[in-house]
Amino acid sequence: FCSLAVTDRELRCDVKVNVIDSIEIVSRTRELYVDDAPLELMVRALDAKGNTFSTLAGLTFGWSIAQDNESAGEELSSKIR
Repeated sequence: FCSLAVTDRELRCDVKVNVIDSIEIVSRTRELYVDDAPLELMVRALDAKGNTFSTLAGLTFGWSIAQDNESAGEELSSKIR
């Protein structure tokens, strides 16, 4: 809880903490190209019941690009999948 000395009020809230079960990357497009303008990617975390976490503040994510083995036989292009 929190108390404000000036108004003598108390504020209370419940905080629920859960384990992240899965993470989704959200964007406005399904394909990215190397020479395209920067695109904002968002991370959404879900618990085991499919509930979305309201915040991921304080978590750090490392991003990297790796070759997709399923399309290894395809001709190289500027597309990032």
